[in-house]
Amino acid sequence: MKGDLLVGLDIGSSKTKVLVVEKKEGLRVISKIEEESEGVRKGIIVDIDRTAVFLKNIFFKLEKEINKKINSPECVSAGRLFDAVSSLIGITDHSNFEGQAAMKLEFAIKENVNDFYEFELIKNDKIIIDWTKIIFGLIDDLKKGKDKGFLSAKFHNTLVEVIVQFAKQFSFKKILLSGGCFQNIYLLNRTIDRLREEGFQPYWHQRIPTNDGGISFGQIAAFNLKEKKLDFKKL
Repeated sequence: MKGDLLVGLDIGSSKTKVLVVEKKEGLRVISKIEEESEGVRKGIIVDIDRTAVFLKNIFFKLEKEINKKINSPECVSAGRLFDAVSSLIGITDHSNFEGQAAMKLEFAIKENVNDFYEFELIKNDKIIIDWTKIIFGLIDDLKKGKDKGFLSAKFHNTLVEVIVQFAKQFSFKKILLSGGCFQNIYLLNRTIDRLREEGFQPYWHQRIPTNDGGISFGQIAAFNLKEKKLDFKKL
């Protein structure tokens, strides 16, 4: 496999978790696994042989999954970044419904925080947002004992700055904000304010849902464009 692989291993009393990340134009999660720990009691390995066999089997399974691209789907959804950060800073590791982790992350935001994390835009034939420095910055703040509210606010502020800097790479002044993440009121309002400060004219959803509900309307619009059966100006 091209690129460097980074492997994170967490052996807990009840669960063992492994995360495999490829370092290629930033960090990309390519596989993960979570199983019941063996040979471990109260955070201590009490049966080294049993644990060794257990770990060998886990990595054998991971290798097969990576080679066959099982449990390693590529994702372009920003929502998964919210899920990851929510887990990383200790808000929640699980979601019982779509967007729950992101909602909890938003609700945790501490007021009057203007800090944001360092990030990088990689410019080649396309522009890639490298999240590496953001994640490392979060981890560094965790080590410093920063509270969840501060971390959440700083993360949200970073996304806003990423949007602003991305917008600056083009000559357009009219910026359309769409997608499920903009149901997040803090993210939406701060993005609008910052874009205006930088001389952009932002547009956002007023009557049509910004999340998947808007897709249905878009499908109708696409059909109308093809068949010319509905005048949307009268809606």
